Amino acid sequence: KPLNSWVVDFIERVHFIMGWLKDGPPLSYWISSFFFPQGFMTASLQVHARKTKIPIDTLEFFSNVTTMIEASDVKTMPESG
Repeated sequence: KPLNSWVVDFIERVHFIMGWLKDGPPLSYWISSFFFPQGFMTASLQVHARKTKIPIDTLEFFSNVTTMIEASDVKTMPESG
């Protein structure tokens, strides 16, 4: 990746994390903004497992395909997750 596009991407990542720190958890997450996305996904499973008292090794992620393109299209948080 050329340095120019890397810097632009890095600045977007910093803004995403700063918004999260300043305004609280976002309604949707830009997974590829994380330097170690697998760690974020595992932490999400751990939080849910502790909250519901379900063994973490029985949990898995699933996706729903939507027509939303931009993060701003998401208006509410899910009931769980």
